[in-house]
Amino acid sequence: MGLEDNASTLYLIDYGLAKKWSTTSGEHIPYKDGKSLTGTARYASANTHLGIEQSRRDDLEGAGYVLLYLLLGELPWQGLRAKTKEEKYKKIKEAKVNTPLEELTQGAPKEFFDFMVYCRNMEFSEDPDYSYLRRILKELYVKCGFENEFIFDWTIQRYHPSMTQTQLQRQLGQDSSNERSDEFGSLENRYPNSSEDELFQPEGNEFAPESLPFSQNQ
Repeated sequence: MGLEDNASTLYLIDYGLAKKWSTTSGEHIPYKDGKSLTGTARYASANTHLGIEQSRRDDLEGAGYVLLYLLLGELPWQGLRAKTKEEKYKKIKEAKVNTPLEELTQGAPKEFFDFMVYCRNMEFSEDPDYSYLRRILKELYVKCGFENEFIFDWTIQRYHPSMTQTQLQRQLGQDSSNERSDEFGSLENRYPNSSEDELFQPEGNEFAPESLPFSQNQ
């Protein structure tokens, strides 16, 4: 996260292992197997552990693990003891492949189960339905009664540790709040003639590190 005036700006870094999922001719990269594990084992997709070339489906599965970790505080394959890194990776793979998604997402809203089922069932070169994934998470956000006042937890803790969100919002002032709302207002209002798919349609090549389709019962 940024500092001071940029405290609400998220910076994405560390793309050392990133690669393009399509070739210069626009074709999807070829399916391969027998590959070594690349990336952080805790969040790697099941297919990555199985040695399968990574694609966009693996990015989404890994993102799902990160969200579940942030929400639940841990993942089933954490804390596994092993004498070597290879042995530990093997144990993580076995736990990841054999843990039912119902168990993995226990304690989380059903939308996270739906998210993981979708990711696990994607084909290698399948185009992700980003609109569907955004929609189920957005609907969950609304269902939980959350409101976006554009003041984040880390802003309060870092710069105003003794203040509540309400107090901080008052200090920022109504003008600042209105300015922020105008800047980050709904895309539908800012682009009234565009559909949701057009507003969020990825452009060009996307970076991705990939997986086998798994049924929700596996």
